[in-house]
Order: sequence, then C-alpha cells, then structure tokens
Amino acid sequence: MVNDKNNVINFHTCDKWTLNDLDLFSNSFLGIYKSFLTKDIQNRIIKKKYLEIKDRFYEFQKKERSNDEFDYIFRRYLFYLEKENLYLPLSAYRFVNTISIPTTEEIINNLDLFSIESEKLVIKRIAVSSPGLFSFDGGKIVEQIRELFKDFSWRNKHEKEKAKLENELTRLEIIEKRLKLRKEYPEYFYDDSKGGIFLAKIISEKLEQLKRLEEKGKLLDIGENIDNSENKSR
Repeated sequence: MVNDKNNVINFHTCDKWTLNDLDLFSNSFLGIYKSFLTKDIQNRIIKKKYLEIKDRFYEFQKKERSNDEFDYIFRRYLFYLEKENLYLPLSAYRFVNTISIPTTEEIINNLDLFSIESEKLVIKRIAVSSPGLFSFDGGKIVEQIRELFKDFSWRNKHEKEKAKLENELTRLEIIEKRLKLRKEYPEYFYDDSKGGIFLAKIISEKLEQLKRLEEKGKLLDIGENIDNSENKSR
C-alpha cells in the first residue's frame, strides 16, 4: 500500500474509554469504510461489465439487422453506463440481461469476495493511553472518507455557530447558504438506482455515532485532527 498521508486517517482519543466506547468507534468507522468501499467496488464492476456489454452489442449488430431506433437507444444506454456508472437492465435485449451485476447489499455483505488485498483497512498505529490515538491506512477509500469527516466537522461547527448568532442576520444568511450548498456525501450516493440511498443511510448513522463520542469527550474533533499522527498531550 502506498504511503501517502491522504490515505491515512487519525482519530485522537481522550478521557477513559470503556469497551462499549471502543465497540461503538470501531463499528462506526468500519461501517463508513465499508460503505465507501462498496460503492467503489460497484463502480469498478460496472465499468468492467460496460466493456463486456459493448462487445456483445457490436457482435449483435454484425449478426442481426438492428434498426436506427435500436442503435440510438442502446448507444444512450452505453453512454449512461460509461459516464454515470448507471446500470439499467434492458428487458428487450437478451444479451444484456444475461450479464449480472451484484446489488449493493450483496457486495457490502460479501466484501471479502469482492475486494482485493490492497483495499483492506490497515491499522497503522494504536496508542493505548489517555490521550490516545487510532491511525488507519486505507488507500483511496480513506482519502474519500477524510473529506467526508472534514465536511461533517465543518457543518457541525457552523450549525452551532448559527444557533449563537440569531441576531446577526447577515452572517446567519451566509452560513445557511453555505450549509445548503455543502453535501455530506459524494453525489453518487444520492442515486438510488445504484443503492446510493441505502449506503447514505449507513454513513449518516455511523457519523452520528462518532459525533456522540466527540460530544462525550472521548474523541477530539475528527475533522480538525485528521492529519495529526502524533499523540496529543494534554
């Protein structure tokens, strides 16, 4: 695995931790990681299937007399498959329906079958103390999660600031506009045809669990400390 700081994520702990705290933390972060990995694997499978479907389409054209309407529909279908990773089964075309693509649920429940060794989350460092540190290396998936945590931290801070600045309407309006523009998840998580809403719900739930650990004083602000690999002293 390439040693890139953008592939490493750090969580700084403080106060006393119980086994329940540790279980909540590991379950939350692993759930987020699995969701991002599932989407990445699904996109990879679709791109591979796109090439297979494309080859079958050209073979079909040679053997059958396809009309202009068929060609137009199928070329649009290929466009969405290639550019948007959007898989839409075409019931009229048997050579497409014989190509199966696993569902989101199938992938996330069988990640050992679909993932490769380099995509596994690696423990880089654990400092068991108070304050303490959890550090993980997870390649490009962790790079995406780092951005999610930074955005989530930004939203939390500005939502708190919004509550304190009720009388400063100008500043509130600016913050509200920015909150509406910022998205918690990458755009593809909003597309239900690819299981996006299913994964977004998992991520939202796990983010709230990590937020509870922050609020209890068990984790330092994740977004602010994500790059710091040194164990913080009080």
